[in-house]
Amino acid sequence: PITFPNGSIATLETGVTGIPVNPAQVEPGGLTLIGEDYHKKTPYTQGYNFTLEYQLSRSDTVSAGYVGNTVRHLGAYIGANSPALILPPGLNQYDYTAFPDFPTYLQSTSFAGNSFYNSLQINYKRRFRAGLAVLANFTWSACRTDATDVLNETAISYRAPLLPGFGIQGDYGLCDFDVPKAFHFSGQYQVPVGHGRKFMAHSNGVVNAIVGGWSANWILTLEDGQPGTVPCAITTTTGLGCNALMVPGQGLYEGAHNVNHWLNPNAFASPPVATTIGQTDYAPLGGAPTQFFGPGFHRLDFSLFKNFQINERFRLEFRSEFFNLTNTPNFSPPGFGGNGVVPAPGALDYTNPTTFGTINSTRDGQNDQREIQFALKLYW
Repeated sequence: PITFPNGSIATLETGVTGIPVNPAQVEPGGLTLIGEDYHKKTPYTQGYNFTLEYQLSRSDTVSAGYVGNTVRHLGAYIGANSPALILPPGLNQYDYTAFPDFPTYLQSTSFAGNSFYNSLQINYKRRFRAGLAVLANFTWSACRTDATDVLNETAISYRAPLLPGFGIQGDYGLCDFDVPKAFHFSGQYQVPVGHGRKFMAHSNGVVNAIVGGWSANWILTLEDGQPGTVPCAITTTTGLGCNALMVPGQGLYEGAHNVNHWLNPNAFASPPVATTIGQTDYAPLGGAPTQFFGPGFHRLDFSLFKNFQINERFRLEFRSEFFNLTNTPNFSPPGFGGNGVVPAPGALDYTNPTTFGTINSTRDGQNDQREIQFALKLYW
C-alpha cells in the first residue's frame, strides 16, 4: 500500500506474477488504479407477480399478469478521480480530485445502484390440435435504474458521481436494455394434406410424396427500440459530464425520422456553462439521461419441413429454414457503431443538423441479412 501526501491510500500492481514492487521506486504518473468498495454489499433481487389464467377451450388458454422486481446494491462503476464540485471549463480537473498524483481515469466499484422493473404480460397458448399449435405473448414494461452495464456500448457514463446531492442518482433513468413494448408470435402448423391428415388421406404414393407431409414453423418478433442519450454539444464544466436539455414543444422524431435523420435537432439544447468554482447551481450538468428510443427490432424466422415415410423403420425429413425471411434490417441507435463499425461523425451533435441522428450500423451485424439453409435428415 502507498500513502499519498493527501492521505489517500492505494495499492499498486505490476500485472506480472512473482515480481515485487518497491513503492519507493514507483512513479505514480501514467499508472491506473482500479478499486472496489471496502465495505462490500451483497446485491439482492425481490420479485413479485400476480397472474390470472382462463381456459377458453380444451386447447386454448389466455393469461394476464403483473410481473415486477426490485434490485438493491447493484454494482456501479464510477470514476473515482472525478471532481466533487462544479468547475468552469478550462481548468485542470486533477487539481480538484482525490488523487492529484494520478492524472488519469480511475475506476471504482460502488454497490450503490438500484433498479426496478414493472410489466404487464399477456399470453395466449394453443396446444397442438387440428394440426396447429400457437404461442403469442405481449409485454408492456418499464425498467429504471442508476446502475449502468459496462458491457453495453450504448450505456451512458455518470456525469458527476462524487458531486454531493447529485451522485449516481442524478443519472437515474431508463435501463440500457429497456424495451417498453414487445410482441412475439410463434407456432407450428401441419398442412392438412396427405396420408394421416384431413385432405387427400388416401392419395397414392406419388401424389402424397409431392403434396403430403408438409409442416411449417415460425417465430415473429416485434419489439420497440432501446433508449439512448444525447450528450451536450458544448463543454459546460471541467471533468464532469453533461446531457442535452429537451426543448418544450419540439417533437423528438419530427422531420424525416429515418436512418439519415432519426432525431429532430431542434428538440435539443445546451444548458448554461459553469461560471464559478463550487457553484451550487447544477444546471451545467444538463437534463436527465435516456431522452430517446432507437429503431425497433422486427424479425420473422420461418421453416418448412417435409417428411417422406420410406417404410416402418426409415423416415426422411427435408428441412428449409429462413432466418430473417423478410430481409428486414434492424438498425442501431444513432451514435452507436457496434460490430466494429465507426459511428458517424456528429451523429449526436444537435448543432449540426446535417449529421445529427445519423444511423450507420445494424444491431445484428453480419447476421442481419436474410439467411437460408437446407438440410436432409434420416430417422431410423
